[in-house]
Amino acid sequence: MLSTASIRSKVTFSKNLITDQTWSGFVRALNTSLAFDVTEGFGQAADASSIILINAGGFNDQKITGSLKWVLPTLITGYDVGVIARVQGILTTGGATANFYYARCDGDVAKLTKVVANTYTNLSTNAFVLPINTAVEVILSCVGSTISATYTCAGVPGSPLTLTATDTSITTGGLMGMRSLTSSVWFRSFTAEEL
Repeated sequence: MLSTASIRSKVTFSKNLITDQTWSGFVRALNTSLAFDVTEGFGQAADASSIILINAGGFNDQKITGSLKWVLPTLITGYDVGVIARVQGILTTGGATANFYYARCDGDVAKLTKVVANTYTNLSTNAFVLPINTAVEVILSCVGSTISATYTCAGVPGSPLTLTATDTSITTGGLMGMRSLTSSVWFRSFTAEEL
């Protein structure tokens, strides 16, 4: 017989960062001094680091969908922007002592990455040339040991692009969100789902 302690409801948290510029429901919002723009959302027009993290309950199976717009993707090398899931530990703008999965774009390469104790390991990569000021939808899904990332951008050859991997390094749920390291980017909207 099931007890009430055995039953947990699924949670979906959606936010349009253009039309809704409040911070309710966030676990952490770092570098919030960065700009809001009514047509672009929350972001930065110069190199900086930022994190948006939410906690939808910590289920093991998660999916986060983010809409991002890179301001200067072809002019900055070594930038690192995307969505993150199963975040465990302390994650800061300057570095991480956390473990998490990361669907990111670094240069003109889409990367499905695991981060364990600040060590980045690419599970899968593929060329993905980002246009300037064009919205890119990034979906990161973690279901059991199956990790996948899908990148969709109008006009980009090979779009939508899906990267998949099997990994058991980070098996339990945690926070979900978006992360930007050293890149100009606008965070436009996201949906975090517990599957």
